[in-house]
Amino acid sequence: MSLLNLLLIELTVVGVCSQVQPFRRWARSFFCEPYFVYFLLPLLVIFGYPVEDSTAYVSGSALGWVRIARIVTFLCAFVWFMLSLIDKQGFHYPKSAPYQWYLGFVLVAAISASYSPDAIQTLWKAFELMVVLMSSAYLYRRYVKNGLNPGNLMQGVMYVVFVLNAAALVGGVVAPELAWKHGSEFYDQPESMRGVVPMINPNTLGQLGGMLAAYGTVEVLGKKRIKGDWLALGIGLLVLLFAYSRTSIIGYAMFALGVVIYYRGLVAGIAVVGTVVTIGLIFNQAIMSYLARGQSEELFMSMSGRTATWEIALATWLEQPLLGTGYYAGHKQIEDFSGGFFATLDSTYVETLVDVGIVGVIILSLFMMTTVIIYSKTVTRVARSAIREFVMAGVFLWFVIVRSFTASTYQTLHLNLLLLMLVVAYVVLVYRRNYLPSKKKHSNALND
Repeated sequence: MSLLNLLLIELTVVGVCSQVQPFRRWARSFFCEPYFVYFLLPLLVIFGYPVEDSTAYVSGSALGWVRIARIVTFLCAFVWFMLSLIDKQGFHYPKSAPYQWYLGFVLVAAISASYSPDAIQTLWKAFELMVVLMSSAYLYRRYVKNGLNPGNLMQGVMYVVFVLNAAALVGGVVAPELAWKHGSEFYDQPESMRGVVPMINPNTLGQLGGMLAAYGTVEVLGKKRIKGDWLALGIGLLVLLFAYSRTSIIGYAMFALGVVIYYRGLVAGIAVVGTVVTIGLIFNQAIMSYLARGQSEELFMSMSGRTATWEIALATWLEQPLLGTGYYAGHKQIEDFSGGFFATLDSTYVETLVDVGIVGVIILSLFMMTTVIIYSKTVTRVARSAIREFVMAGVFLWFVIVRSFTASTYQTLHLNLLLLMLVVAYVVLVYRRNYLPSKKKHSNALND
């Protein structure tokens, strides 16, 4: 099957599903928000274009049209967001802690170009982070200035999550020869499903499946479930299981257990755990085979070789513990097991330690911590009519935090970061709406 035919089938299925709530409401929020249509959608097309060679860029090699398109998009976006944040009163940047900490991380990344093994690449990747941060600041200011409903941001984010899940599942069923790929050349690993159009690797796809399944779980166990909630749960669970992303599976299991206890009580939670343990004992061999994915016990216990990778990486970090070896480029100088070099260290925090040291990882951690704190402080004050969007934000934050331990995510330009900065804008806007006195809201509308 050609990629064009597959894309048309996916769009048809997504279009039909988008007539059902809550997907219809999500779609309306997505297409009514200029930011999604003119910035995020082009980036998703560029990132998801099914190229055969998706290896990391090596200095001196040809850029290719995908990277050139990304460069042009980010340069144009920088000019637009900069002009949007400036008026006669000066440059407007949110004073909220998450924005301040991530700006600090961007500055540390940019400064590391002075000792990076590839200064140009380091500066460019820091610039990409800056543009994504500015895009979030632009949204924050526009929503404050115009008194817009921040829930539209979360609904747009969840529509992206839903569409990527649905498209990947359709690809897995209609074009299995393209979607199902052997996971590794180093051991006998079963095939896992990936996104084809758009192209998404199985681990990222598993996280997206976990997010959609978690949202569906909350809504199905709640009192006001609708038909689309069951569909969200079903699609999310299938994608999660087919993508073979063990970190996301564990993250979903923990989240789902917490939801069961919240809605049905501790006894129900204990019953679920007992049922799962019983099933695990009965089907122990099949479950272990699924989890091990053809790996030896040693490789399985090392988290698919991650612990060995981290051991090598941390030894390098100890040589420059405070400021690291250079954002984005530093870890690429570490020799891997095959005589090449690591493209990624499979952990946000290990990779950040190596690239920008203790200073960088502390700042990055504080960014996420302050976001979670603001979210937690707002839980009891969210209006009942906005609770669905608030739950969506919590689901997203949970999966980003869980997956970041075993994957490189929001410390570099990644789908996680693009969507996370939207979630940050939403969380800060909701906090501002619920905590700041009305007079202060109006007086600081343009200065905050």
